[in-house]
Amino acid sequence: MAITKNANTKQGFTLIELMVVLAIVSILVAIGYPAYTGQIQKSERKRAAAEILSIASRMERIKSQQFKYPVPAPTDIVSSDKLRYSVTVTSTDGVAYTISADPSGNSAQSSDSCGVMTLNQAGEWTFANSLTENDCL
Repeated sequence: MAITKNANTKQGFTLIELMVVLAIVSILVAIGYPAYTGQIQKSERKRAAAEILSIASRMERIKSQQFKYPVPAPTDIVSSDKLRYSVTVTSTDGVAYTISADPSGNSAQSSDSCGVMTLNQAGEWTFANSLTENDCL
């Protein structure tokens, strides 16, 4: 016995089925997008911290050769191409320096809870909102 298809049977999706799929996709996007942007902020923060540590290494190399930190701090040691932070180096007395990375210039990083990251010659990190290294790095 052969089964034949009815000629009046239509194939496709109903509007309800499409709406359910659209609702599921919307919920997944609503959950996933904030997590995605949080990971992007975290990776950019780590890139900025790596740049700060690289600059600190160069400052220490200069001190080992000249027995003091350069005054004023050289601007050519900051290589912030495509970095979402504005990195600045300050050295006023040849004995100490401060390296800061400010995210306020970039709209994607400006909402980062760690804010401005700062490293001094003693290797001490400071962050906005009284956060610690464990919170931000």
